[in-house]
Amino acid sequence: MTTDEIAAAVQAGEADILELWRAVERFVWKMARRKIASLDGKRGVDVFDLAQVGFVSMLEALNRFDAAKGGSFIGQLSMSLKTGFAEATGCRTARAFNEPLDNSISLETPLTDEEDGDVLGDLIIDPAEELAFDDVAAADMAQRLHEALETALETLPELQKTAIVKRYYMDEKADSKALNAALRALRHPSISKGLRGFL
Repeated sequence: MTTDEIAAAVQAGEADILELWRAVERFVWKMARRKIASLDGKRGVDVFDLAQVGFVSMLEALNRFDAAKGGSFIGQLSMSLKTGFAEATGCRTARAFNEPLDNSISLETPLTDEEDGDVLGDLIIDPAEELAFDDVAAADMAQRLHEALETALETLPELQKTAIVKRYYMDEKADSKALNAALRALRHPSISKGLRGFL
């Protein structure tokens, strides 16, 4: 009997599945050895693993095989082996590429048995929220620094305050004598204590 005839007999319940396995086993081993050789030992599977995958692939091919349509069982088996070997070795297949949700996990998956316990999504950091928090923190820091600078500037005489504002706020030329005096005054411990936290 040919492989196609054995497959049809198994589908009809007239032959044992092991008879089909014996008919295709040599082909499966050949394909498994070929796949292992192409991997060059990089995927952590051996030929025996792929032979087991081959048996499952044979069952899948048997489910898809239709002798009435004129296809060959070995052709169906080859396609099943290709897919099975790719999945077993972690290689992406066109099917896996086109169906990325097949192996997905819901973010609502509970982490504990408790009814109101945490879910997987609670562990995932939302970069947008993190950036928003950083923006708020930076804005708060800038506001506090601005207030501390305003407080420090209020302690200066008007000429020195104007020199600081012109030079550092407006990027204009300021009276150098008044500017130097203002900077010395701002370094005084009684004034600089409010600014030290920002250094």
